Amino acid sequence: MALVDYEFVVSLGLQEPASEITEIGVVFNKAFGAADTLVYLPLLVIGLVGFWMERTWGLIALAAALGITAYWPIVSLYALYAARGIPGFTFSSHTTYTLILVPIAIYALWGLAFLYRTRDRLR
Repeated sequence: MALVDYEFVVSLGLQEPASEITEIGVVFNKAFGAADTLVYLPLLVIGLVGFWMERTWGLIALAAALGITAYWPIVSLYALYAARGIPGFTFSSHTTYTLILVPIAIYALWGLAFLYRTRDRLR
């Protein structure tokens, strides 16, 4: 939704305003939205369906989606902490984001381990 109307998503509290994260932050939020729409969601849907059908291609697609799920919170947290003190960057919800993003990354890594352990039952 951020790709279509960023201010609407900000009004819902799902993204931060440019005044907090700068215009570059808005661009990166939109870039993640584009990548999620074009790559992540199709991989996730294909992976879930294929895994449910016990197909190897489902495991591969789901593992790719979980890899993305582990990757993006780590990138986001690093960027948020590395940007502290840079002029114009006024983001202040580091603790909240840490409490949200760290469990997401752990969940994804657990999911990858689960897929690895169950790989032999697929055809």
